[in-house]
Amino acid sequence: MQPEQALQAPSPALQTPQSFHDSRGIQMSPDPQIDRGSQPRTISQAPQASQAAIVHLTAQRPQAGPTSRSLGIHQSPVQISPASQSHQTQLQQQPASQASRTPTPNRFRRHFTVHQTPPTEYPTSPHNWTSLQTGLHLTHVRSPRRVSSSPGPSPGKNRYYQFLSRFVVEPTEMKIHMGVSGLEFFIEQEDLARRPITSQPSELPVGELPMEVPVSRYFNHSQRYRLRMCGRNKLNDDEERAFDTAKWATSRTYWPSHITISLNGEIISPLLKQHFHKDLPIELTDALVKGVNTIKVHMPSFPQNIKENIAYFMAVELIVTLDHDSTRALVTSAPHISVDQTKAEIKRRLQLDIDEVIISSDTLTVSVADSFSSKIFDVPVRGRNCRHLECIDLENWLNSRPCKSSPEAGEPTMADTWGCPICGQDSRPSNLQIDDYFVQIRDKLLEERMGKVKKIQIAVDGTWKAIGLADEHTTSDKDGVN
Repeated sequence: MQPEQALQAPSPALQTPQSFHDSRGIQMSPDPQIDRGSQPRTISQAPQASQAAIVHLTAQRPQAGPTSRSLGIHQSPVQISPASQSHQTQLQQQPASQASRTPTPNRFRRHFTVHQTPPTEYPTSPHNWTSLQTGLHLTHVRSPRRVSSSPGPSPGKNRYYQFLSRFVVEPTEMKIHMGVSGLEFFIEQEDLARRPITSQPSELPVGELPMEVPVSRYFNHSQRYRLRMCGRNKLNDDEERAFDTAKWATSRTYWPSHITISLNGEIISPLLKQHFHKDLPIELTDALVKGVNTIKVHMPSFPQNIKENIAYFMAVELIVTLDHDSTRALVTSAPHISVDQTKAEIKRRLQLDIDEVIISSDTLTVSVADSFSSKIFDVPVRGRNCRHLECIDLENWLNSRPCKSSPEAGEPTMADTWGCPICGQDSRPSNLQIDDYFVQIRDKLLEERMGKVKKIQIAVDGTWKAIGLADEHTTSDKDGVN
């Protein structure tokens, strides 16, 4: 047999596995950089010219694709036994058509369905593209498309709001150590009945991740459950260790670099910022069971997990969804800030007692215009933890809360967008209060046809006068009212 014929004949002992050739487009051949030692590869009892032909073909190999070394494949000298040589000779004598029909076993090939990303989910910035590329393995934990189960006669007109209602498990400090920490909580059947109804994508082949976003059908007073971790400065032994609810509601989610979490024995994946721009809470809603639910957390004492003077707290949150009327009723039915309370705060600010020295001022200037519309507020509200006197308009505040982008109307507002526009403090609907003092000021300004006034000056006794622009229809030359 001529050397050229020996090279053209198929040899099972030297063929590259079909999986690498088909799925990666790479044909394996000896790496010229590998020392083959004193025992070179042999194909048949051929003269030295055939070995030169092999070297010549190897030199013709394209240089663009990854080499066998880059794929982590170890090559070693191969000797073909006489039995293998005999089998090779038989294959060479078969017709070419019959040899081509011989199936090559492929144990490595896996078939996946290709899904195109819908235009609504296209990234809008280079940072988004990077997150998308590094997070393709987490497509199954994407936020569902949320739609109302009872949209009513005008879908999309009735807004729904999501916010933290209460804790199922209070914020608990999680120690960094080589052991396992646990949280347990109990869920009643009536609580499970209030969960949104989630429609999962259609059945998929074994081992394939879903690409379709599930649909979650919420309703008024429906409830979601989330797991969240936040960091806080370490406290002294004599300081209160409880995490204030209002502080928690405005704190960012943080997941350490090395953490393993399971719920009822099933591993759940933290949503890290390298995949989602920022660390996100873990959705627990669909994985809960009636009775006791157990969360186990392992945060090993690796250097990446340890931050000086930072303690980690974990909590299970209950997120409630309310429609517009229910949300407004929640605020208006809560206890108001009385006129006397506001006057006392004004007096405190105008007469500060610092080290037995009273610092007194004549007046205090306060805005009566809403931060969003620059018009006088209709229902003046502010958060319980706000330290400023200025108020925001309730209706504008609710309507300005952002929703997740969606091609269809009906998405509720996002649950973590309730920071006060003035000071950043917690301004969830459950934490808002109406200030009756500013309600009186609004009524008086509208009565005097001074609805375009932006600011007022308040004296220490609570009396005030308008300053700035008055209504254009006003015929009075008064600067204000007492």
